[in-house]
Amino acid sequence: LEEGRTVQTAMQPTPRLSLKGFAINSNKKAATQLNGDMVYILKISPFRIALSLIDVSGHGAAAAMLTGMIHGWLHSHFNNSSTLPELTTGLNQYLLNYTPASMYVTGFIGILDTMTGSLEYILAGHPEPLFWQNNACRFGPQASTPVLGMHEGFSPVVSHCHLMPGDAVMIYSDGLLDVLANTDDAEGHLCNLYAQHNCNKICLRNRRCSMLDDILSTGNIPIDDMTMLCITRFHEPLYFGSLELSTPKTGHYELTIPSREGALQDLYSFMVDNLQEEIGATLFWDMLQIVMELTRNAMEWGNGFDATKKISCSICLTGTKAQFTVEDEGNGFDTGTILERARTIDPEGYPSDNGRPGGFGIAMAFGLADQLVFNEKGNRVTARFFRNVTDQHS
Repeated sequence: LEEGRTVQTAMQPTPRLSLKGFAINSNKKAATQLNGDMVYILKISPFRIALSLIDVSGHGAAAAMLTGMIHGWLHSHFNNSSTLPELTTGLNQYLLNYTPASMYVTGFIGILDTMTGSLEYILAGHPEPLFWQNNACRFGPQASTPVLGMHEGFSPVVSHCHLMPGDAVMIYSDGLLDVLANTDDAEGHLCNLYAQHNCNKICLRNRRCSMLDDILSTGNIPIDDMTMLCITRFHEPLYFGSLELSTPKTGHYELTIPSREGALQDLYSFMVDNLQEEIGATLFWDMLQIVMELTRNAMEWGNGFDATKKISCSICLTGTKAQFTVEDEGNGFDTGTILERARTIDPEGYPSDNGRPGGFGIAMAFGLADQLVFNEKGNRVTARFFRNVTDQHS
């Protein structure tokens, strides 16, 4: 059982993901040592996220084994051309073919478009989602699709909603309602608790959905597996640590960065967490090195580490070119002198103490980028890569 739990843990997504203006949190609590619930999250394109919460009937080892089968099936069938009816129908047939007749599955299967905020989903015998919109909680429509693994040839019903900045939705297994069955109004209690968490922005401060902890802290004992999947859309502008990000467009990001050391770590984390897959590993690490070096130059030499001054960073990705631009609020510099120095630097003999003459970062950028372009003032530099960005994914 302990080894089984280790495998189940490895299949679960990161407790909190920040994806293009959305925070996606999850949490679960098993009624026994193994869990019959499963959360599945997959980025199927830079701005489309596949989301599933699966609840297998029963408890223990049999239910846990079936979650592993479903995880593998979803992972091999979800892609950018997938349609929800095709996926749900295919999963239903897979379960009919390979599971005992007595077992069935309820589930939420959806696709989130992080560009538009559109969420389309199918509820297969699953509890209706709980929405937070216009500072109020409401339940969505009830399931119109039967449970999976019990019936041949059904027609899945697709539901649609639109999440505006500040909106949120919670998907949950029925274990949450079961554990509240001793209250006068289980659904009302759940709704009020979710409203409290959104009013106080608790979901955005915690990596995991802490509502499960709140429910169990009052002495409630789970009688069924309990799982939550929370999706929250940030208000604009978006913030990643100290970075301010304008609403991202496909392949285009505009960042405002304060001129202080800690912002460099925020920039590094933002790029690794959000852009690595989109750019592709081969090109990404070259770009990251140059972005970090040029941004530090802008902080130190352009803005003089004056925290009141900002750095503008623009990243643009297309199928044939990748480029980024860094611009500071300083007075600029003599680009001719710096460029000449950069071209004649000997990396082996470059001093490592404070007596550095400057230009080493520019020399490194010249070595990694296909082209560097400076403005006349000398406070803006653009690095370009003439490579097929989409090919990097292969």
